Amino acid sequence: MPVDNAKALDDGVRELIKRYEQALEARSIDALKRLWPSLPDSQEQAMRENFSHARRIDVEISAIDISVSGTTAVATFLRRYQVLTDDNQRPVTISRTTLNARRNNGDWVIERVRFEAVK
Repeated sequence: MPVDNAKALDDGVRELIKRYEQALEARSIDALKRLWPSLPDSQEQAMRENFSHARRIDVEISAIDISVSGTTAVATFLRRYQVLTDDNQRPVTISRTTLNARRNNGDWVIERVRFEAVK
């Protein structure tokens, strides 16, 4: 695969991760579902619940590692997720995150996201 193409694919996945981060911070289920059409109902419900009690959500994604193979990609990164709740709590979750994506009509979409707590 030409280097330009590999970089373009890598950049496409990075852009998807950035839009995922923005959708979480915007507390937008609609934006998430555009990025993640197969979002499981159980996860959607959990996110709606989380968003409904949050005055603000800050997401910081770092240490991104992407591997692209044809029309699929796996990205791993650290996700720091902090919520400012209605009652002024500020819980922070730091997870090693694995995001599986696939190309759909030229656009990357999320297929699955898994979290592993960082001690």
